[in-house]
Parts: sequence; structure tokens; C-alpha cells
Amino acid sequence: MGVWFISKCIEKGVDAHYAVSPRILEELSKNKIDLDNNRVRVFEHSPARSKQARFDLIEYERSLMPEAVFTVFGPAYVNFAKPHICGFADGWLSHSTWIVYKKVFKGNWLVACQLFATSVYKAIKIRQANAWVFEADVAAEGLAKRAVLPRDNCFVIPNNCSDIFTRRAATKVDFSGQLKFLYFTADYAHKGISNYLGYAKALSELAPKLDFKFVITIDETSVTARKILIQAQELGITHRFNFCGYVSIDAAVTLIDSAHIVMQTSYLETFSANYPEAMSRQRPLVVSDFKFARDICQDAASYVDPDKAKEVAESILKLCQDPDLVKKHVECGRAVLADLPNSEQRFAGYMTIIRTIAQQRSASCVE
Repeated sequence: MGVWFISKCIEKGVDAHYAVSPRILEELSKNKIDLDNNRVRVFEHSPARSKQARFDLIEYERSLMPEAVFTVFGPAYVNFAKPHICGFADGWLSHSTWIVYKKVFKGNWLVACQLFATSVYKAIKIRQANAWVFEADVAAEGLAKRAVLPRDNCFVIPNNCSDIFTRRAATKVDFSGQLKFLYFTADYAHKGISNYLGYAKALSELAPKLDFKFVITIDETSVTARKILIQAQELGITHRFNFCGYVSIDAAVTLIDSAHIVMQTSYLETFSANYPEAMSRQRPLVVSDFKFARDICQDAASYVDPDKAKEVAESILKLCQDPDLVKKHVECGRAVLADLPNSEQRFAGYMTIIRTIAQQRSASCVE
């Protein structure tokens, strides 16, 4: 999102300065975004964890005197002097439930309570902004209620995939050879990555002759991956996993094109870009059966309970064996994508909100 927004600002000639993390700067460079170094400042540490970073952000704003400040995903943990429009996509705060807490933490209530306390802190800090932008109605309605935000200043602009996913024609999925089931994810508890050991075991038992591999984008040396591989070795199914690590945006299209099914079995999302990314590349989806997924994917996915390994394995196997179901996913995916705002529309929506809030605050100051 950050890379996309900055690239659009540069493309459109928006008079803006950018405070970015090293990772975002790296992605911008990989995408050959023509940066004016005088307009980019790199912050090595997140303001969420660094008091110095928060102080430096305040000083950066003071030196620039902008008309407004836009945070792609907040809270920013800074009380800016100028109108602050804050993007938000933290489902734990906006629309999590106790059921999700129980599924994710499975009785580890100390960690659950720590996360809950962090969410309360975020709810306080998110109120430092003047307007908020969400990717889904469920998040806007939830945060407005939980953080007591003015609903009129909570805006929704649905997510979509980056332009890079539509620059070249998608290829039809061919269920031959070794089958790859891709989970594009970061290593967070709510992503349910540990469940994949059960999925691999169940699928191996249901279809012993099926040549398949789960491709998961976390590092092979991570604690989560090591735990899975140790248990997988005991079960004799280590060959069912490829922990490929972090994948840059420019390599994401190729990775999805190499997959036969895209998985999104998280317990909590706002609007995962994995949905439109898979749809744009004509790949069928297997996703968690939660409202946040159904609201977006509609009939373009197979829905599963991520806790039920056999159910997940059966859904995967059905897609492998039923070309009509795959065709339905792809066709319904096209319809979903057609209803989502394209890159130009999304960017125009963000800029309209930013300018409107800046003008409103300017007018109120004059009065």
C-alpha cells in the first residue's frame, strides 16, 4: 500500500514529502520509482516503538509545514499540528471477537491479554488523527464504535491489487505436475500458519499419490517454520513444505502464477490484497469462512474452517479435481474485481479525502 501510494503521488506530480521505513525505500527502488532524495526521509525505527522516531516526525512536519499529513496505516503515535488523515487496517482493534482470540491463542490468555491491552492503547492513539480511511465497512464501523470516532470522518476505500498484477495477461491454471498451494503471509499468530502441518497430513492421507507442496512466504529459519518442519519430519512429510521467505512486490506475480491454488486461511483480516491478487491472476481461492472474507470474495472462493484440517484438505482436493469449480471461481473473481475501484479510482478517492479534510480544517481555523 505504501509503495503503491507513493508511486502514484510521484506519477501524478503531487507536491508531497515522504517519511518511509527502510523496507519501503527498498521496494520503491526495486520498482524503479524515480525518487527525489530531497523529498524522502528514511526512519530506521517505527514511531510505535521509538520515542526518538516520534520526536523526529514532529520535527519533520514542523520543517515542512504541509497542508495535511497522511499516514498509510496508523496509528502514527504522533499528535501532528496539521490535519492528519490516518489509514487503518488493524482487525484486532476494529473487528476482532472473543471467538477469534480463543482460536488464535488457544488458552494462552496472558498473550491474549497483552494484545488486548495493546489494542486499547492503539484505540487511544488513533484518536489523535482528524479523519480515518479504511479498506472495508466492517473495519470502519467497528473502529468508529470501539474508539468512539466521529462516523462522518470515517471513510471507506476498498482495497485492490497493485497495478503490477494486471500489467501482463494471466495464464489459465493447469493442474498437472507438482501442485503448489500458496499462502502469501507474514508470520503472525492470527495467520494460522501452524495449521498447515495438519493440512499437509490430511491431504497426504486423502490423496496419497497427489504430488503437492505448500509454499508459504515466511522464513525457513523462523520459529513457526522450524516447529512445522520438526513435526513434519516425524510424519515423513517435510517435502510437502517450501518456506520461501519474504517475497518482494515485483516477484509476487511470478510466485502467484506458479501456484495452482491461493490460500488465505487467516483468523482475522480487514481486506487482504491476496484476494484480488489471486483473482487477477485467475487462481482459485481457499479462504477462511469469516465475514471479512465472504464480504469481499463472495462466490469467488471455497470457504473453510481453518481449524478443520480434513475440511481444508477436501476443499483443496475438490478444486484439483473439478475444473468447473475452478472456472466458477475465476469467473466470479472477475465480477468481484469489476466492482472494486481500480488504481486510479482508489488514488483519486484518497486524494479527495486528504484535500477535503485539509480544507475543512483550514476553513475552521479562519473562522
